[in-house]
Amino acid sequence: MVSLVFHGGHYKTGTTSLQHTLRHCEPALAAAGILYPSGPADGQFSDVQHADLVADSFAGRHDRVEAYLAGIIEAAAAKNCKTILLSSELATSFHQFPDGFARWAEATQRLFDDVRYVFVVRDAVGYATSMYRELVKSGRASFHYDAVKDELLKQLCLQQRSIAFFRKWDRKRVKHLSYRTLAADSLVRDLVKALVKFKIDPAVVAFLNSSEKQAQNIPALLLNDVYALLGAQTGQDALANEVRAMVKAGVKRGKLRRAFDDEFAARIEQAFLDVTASHVRRVFESEQPAFQRSLSRVPKKIREWLNAEAVTSEADRADAT
Repeated sequence: MVSLVFHGGHYKTGTTSLQHTLRHCEPALAAAGILYPSGPADGQFSDVQHADLVADSFAGRHDRVEAYLAGIIEAAAAKNCKTILLSSELATSFHQFPDGFARWAEATQRLFDDVRYVFVVRDAVGYATSMYRELVKSGRASFHYDAVKDELLKQLCLQQRSIAFFRKWDRKRVKHLSYRTLAADSLVRDLVKALVKFKIDPAVVAFLNSSEKQAQNIPALLLNDVYALLGAQTGQDALANEVRAMVKAGVKRGKLRRAFDDEFAARIEQAFLDVTASHVRRVFESEQPAFQRSLSRVPKKIREWLNAEAVTSEADRADAT
């Protein structure tokens, strides 16, 4: 029997960087008795993490879930690993599938000696702003304030629902960490240490972060307009598969990006950052009662993390006056 540690995100808290680092360090982790297994062989998501496993739980494919868990337990035994580490941001959505989670929890507690969950919590305003930007870039949200304020409020409260769900289920098995505290030094290194007490080689983290992600906002934002125009012309939803296929066939993001000089590209980028941040701030300030209600089952320490951005902003405004 082995123990299970499940890193569940949240979104926009360095999960992708963590997962790539864990996959890169898979042999070293195994040598230390920690298995970071590959996902299901027929998975649809990236094999760097375990979203397919959680998606199967959501969809009620419990036989597949148990078969996978049994398989990785055998793999751990073969490598003399006493701990299995899994990671997927989808775990933060378990509160939407309580029946699926009940089956998942029963299976994992039956198959493993111990089961622990670790989540990283980001301040609500910063979290919602990052999530909103992703929605805009993917064409699922608008820049227009009135059109998106309900979605922004949902993003502000999304973490809290997940936190409350897991705390109500079994707070002894669930640990929450502050994103701000982790990011102050080395988020990936300190998170891995908190997860499985394994020390990541700083050179590995530096290598994996050496090619920082280039912002793709400009071509993505323009493509959203192209989707909307073609969708309107053909009488379809802007993100219909046919519309997306037409755009993909005719527009290359790299060429689109090179059509702008650096100065104009920087202005578009800054406008995107400013407008999205402004919208989230307006919702946060105007929907305080709803936001405060979302904190009702969140522990005091985590409430402080969630409000960190607001506290900082208030202090900045006080200093300015």
